This record gives sequence, structure tokens and C-alpha cells, in this order.
Amino acid sequence: MPSVVLALASGSIDEHVLSMTLRVLEKEALELPPRSRVRLAEKIIGSIDDYADPKLKEDWESEIERRVKEIETGAEKAIPAEQVMREARRALNETRRVPSARRK
Repeated sequence: MPSVVLALASGSIDEHVLSMTLRVLEKEALELPPRSRVRLAEKIIGSIDDYADPKLKEDWESEIERRVKEIETGAEKAIPAEQVMREARRALNETRRVPSARRK
């Protein structure tokens, strides 16, 4: 029987998947190869757009325009993507080292 996550990714969902716990689904998803996890994540994120509040989308677009103008006019300085990713990875790694009870 194919993996439940692969069945999800291919679009074939049966009753077994519907009764599956989130913990089991997460476990299977994390066992997928990196490319498959990315594909699954993209599908999940894409599905959320269907439920997005139009006002929220409009607000984000306005915020993006405002930030782009600030960078273009020199009012704000951009941070290189490499630096942002390095800092994000460091913060994520530090969070993973903290026991979940201490994060609350």
C-alpha cells in the first residue's frame, strides 16, 4: 500500500486518510525525501489561499508596496537574503534546542 502522504500528494484521499491523526501524518510527511516534502508543503500552502480573507490580501499588498517604496527611496536599507537566511536558520536551530516546555 502506498504511503498515505504520497496518496495525499497525488490527490487520492480515502477514508483511512480522513481518520488519520495529525501526528501520524506529520511523521509520514517528515520521512519523505526533501523534494517531496517541498511539493507537499506547496500544495498545502496553496490550498490555504482558498480561505484567505480578501481584506487581508489587500492589506498585505499595500504593505509590500510601502516597503518597496521605502527601499527604492533609501528610507530603509535592504538586508541581503543570505544574511536573513543565516539568521533565520540560527534562530530556528536555537528554538529546536529548547525543550518544548520552556518555549511556552
